[in-house]
Amino acid sequence: MVSQSEKRLYPYFVWMLSVSFFFYQLVLRMWPGLVQNDLIRHWGIDEKSFGWINSIYYCTYGLMQIPMALLFDRFAYHRVFFISSFLCAFAFFILNNSSDLRIVFLMSGILGGSSAAGVLGMSKVLSLWFPREMYSRMLGLSIGIGLLGCIVGKGSLINECVKSWGFRSVGTGLAIGFMLLAVLMILFMRMPKVYKTASSFCASDCLVLMRSPLMWGLGIVNFLLVGGQAGFADVWGSGYMSVAYGLSREYALDAVQYIFLGVVVGSPLMPWIGKKITDFWVTVLCGFLISGLFVIMMTRPCMYSHHILRSSMFFLGIVCGYQTNLLSLGVDFVDKRFMGVTVGFLNSLNMIGGAFFNAVIGTLMGMNPGAEKTVSDHNIALSIIPIAAIAGSVMLLIIRRLSFWKKISS
Repeated sequence: MVSQSEKRLYPYFVWMLSVSFFFYQLVLRMWPGLVQNDLIRHWGIDEKSFGWINSIYYCTYGLMQIPMALLFDRFAYHRVFFISSFLCAFAFFILNNSSDLRIVFLMSGILGGSSAAGVLGMSKVLSLWFPREMYSRMLGLSIGIGLLGCIVGKGSLINECVKSWGFRSVGTGLAIGFMLLAVLMILFMRMPKVYKTASSFCASDCLVLMRSPLMWGLGIVNFLLVGGQAGFADVWGSGYMSVAYGLSREYALDAVQYIFLGVVVGSPLMPWIGKKITDFWVTVLCGFLISGLFVIMMTRPCMYSHHILRSSMFFLGIVCGYQTNLLSLGVDFVDKRFMGVTVGFLNSLNMIGGAFFNAVIGTLMGMNPGAEKTVSDHNIALSIIPIAAIAGSVMLLIIRRLSFWKKISS
């Protein structure tokens, strides 16, 4: 006999398991940035190829958002989570142990595609187990907790383990951990008793969103604003700080962690601010702030002490918490049955933006192959981030004045 307290706590247990998947896939996403030099030597490639391998991850992550949203609407979420976790673990293991570039590109794509279950799975769990008025706050809290995976993934603990045992041994251990999470999910996750699969949901429903200029506008804004996190914090930030500020590898990684710590704070904080000044204005202001921070960082490196650098990275992370506001803004324009696909669509362009920034930055960084990278090389490559952030905020201001800024009807 299940007690009432167990019934009340079970939704939070399921929610925490879904957050654990998001947390773990972010640990794996940080891996290439942590062991960049080891992977470049192991695969026998340069920075340009390394950037393209990372871009494949983001591209397949983005392209799988809508298909993954449909899978969560069609099938029990614990089964989708189990298969995704298994594929993540398998692809990550092969990625770290293979030197065949064709297999590396393939496994990077599989890892990205199966990781797409993260935000979508959390969104599905929240929509089934919690009231809609709690959705924005709970999603922000979920993303904030999950993003601790970025801190762990770039943290000193894993870095010291890599130094002691080598990147392949540690990578194998992380893959085994993900397999254990898959087992927990298939054993202990269950659907609500009143739930029925979305048999009425069909391709024509997706076309409603695909034909909406508003959704495309919000998606492109998400594409343009993601560079500060996906392009800088995930991969290229620690290398830039080592060159521009003369930091050791360990201190540069520590400084990047403050970005993720800021995102952990900003993800639940920004929805709260959005309730006061609207999600629209939070997103616009965050875009301008991201651009301003990068311009100051790249043009005035002499003014940064270690404390100021950490504080700036922390603030950059906070304003990168706009993503929850943009997702909530999109969800507000659709009926409940479109929520999963809306989150998937906006998240897909977000991650395709990550692929774009990684590919472009990697290509610009690889323009002088073999040469030691200078501050100027980094500044040229990273200048795309503030330019895109300004463009995203201006675009959002423009589309609000257009006629399609209204609720999408089915």
